[in-house]
Amino acid sequence: MDTMSNQNKKESRFHIVTEDEFELFQSGEETVSNEEKHLEQDSLEKDDFSESENDSDFVSKEDFDNDDILPNSTTEEEFVEDDPDEVYSSNSHKSVSSLKKPYFSFEVRVFFMILGILLMIITSCYMIYKALKYGGSETVTYNEVSKSNYKVCLKKNDVYQQSCLEEGMQYVSSLVNNVSTAFQYDVNFSSDIHYDLSYHIDALMRIYDQNDTSKVLYKKEDLLLEKTSLAGDTDKIHIDTSANIDFTEYSKIVEDYKNRYSIKSTATLDIILYLDEPTEVRKISSISIPLGESTFSIGKYNLNNTNQSVKISVNQWNEYTAFYGIVATVLLLLSMILIFKTARLVLKVTNNRNQYQSKLSQILREYDRIIVVARDGYESNIPKKIIKVANFDDLLDARDALEKPIIYSKVNSIKSEFIVEDDEKLYKYVIKESDF
Repeated sequence: MDTMSNQNKKESRFHIVTEDEFELFQSGEETVSNEEKHLEQDSLEKDDFSESENDSDFVSKEDFDNDDILPNSTTEEEFVEDDPDEVYSSNSHKSVSSLKKPYFSFEVRVFFMILGILLMIITSCYMIYKALKYGGSETVTYNEVSKSNYKVCLKKNDVYQQSCLEEGMQYVSSLVNNVSTAFQYDVNFSSDIHYDLSYHIDALMRIYDQNDTSKVLYKKEDLLLEKTSLAGDTDKIHIDTSANIDFTEYSKIVEDYKNRYSIKSTATLDIILYLDEPTEVRKISSISIPLGESTFSIGKYNLNNTNQSVKISVNQWNEYTAFYGIVATVLLLLSMILIFKTARLVLKVTNNRNQYQSKLSQILREYDRIIVVARDGYESNIPKKIIKVANFDDLLDARDALEKPIIYSKVNSIKSEFIVEDDEKLYKYVIKESDF
């Protein structure tokens, strides 16, 4: 190869040592003995083998050092059997396209990007709805229990030694002075709530027709305990209060009514603990005392409700609204970013595709005479050293040097390959949409 002239180097970057040149080289060495010829030929073959292993062209190391043979961007790749992009193996019996990474077209990528945008927007709308819903009201469960106790205190008498009698007895009306009552109320919620409530105690006296207790003849209501406020942010409410009732006074009112109107009647005095809620006033505990009887027993009413539910107004964000609000905000931001990326991709690919198609059409049109189109793709059954050239002009130089046709292979809609090959090497120029 050193016999090549400088002029020949300039005309082509690739030079193949032909058989005629090799015979001419041998004829100049006729004076060398047969043994020396064999040694020299072995040396030449080793040099050629060394050049094919280390260099990506057909020139000597001295020519390669002058950087006059290949451009810097031209690269050489050794054959690797499992390389998904550059494999030409007779052992695998598979085409190059079958070993490549999955290819997703521009249309498929845009479809999935739009689908992702729609899913994120729908999910963020749902999260916003949940945040607003939790922000308006919250359903919580609760257990509530009320208790009532009383003591019947007596006038001075010779019958009972103690001044007050315990619950559950039969009492003589003429001996009773007053009744002391006590109320407790406890409620446990499933979560902390903000409450603003109040409670009060009323004494409600009613006189009924003896023959029809549904008919109220007289009613008197007294406030025994003023409204007391309760407010806080917790999962428990506790009320502990009491009231003292003058039994003698209420008994006298009933007796006077009967004597004045000579009406057969019955009467009761209910001591009631009310809970004042934002939407209603509820009786949560009471003690019922009969009036106008010679003897009487006292009845009680208490609550014992479990696993109840109620909607509580929520005017501030809690952990639920914060979670849904943050997720909705993040999804909206991501969808906006994805919209921007999709729009940029569409504009870029449209522009690149136009330039790519224009360049490809130009090459196929101008060099139609020397290009062979491989309609069903191209593959080689013999492992070869692959040399990627930087541009089409370099491939033309290889074609001129090897006197082989240029093979055009369409890989996919955004990538094409132009190939020139000989028995040992394969020169490839790849043109891709992303190059523009």
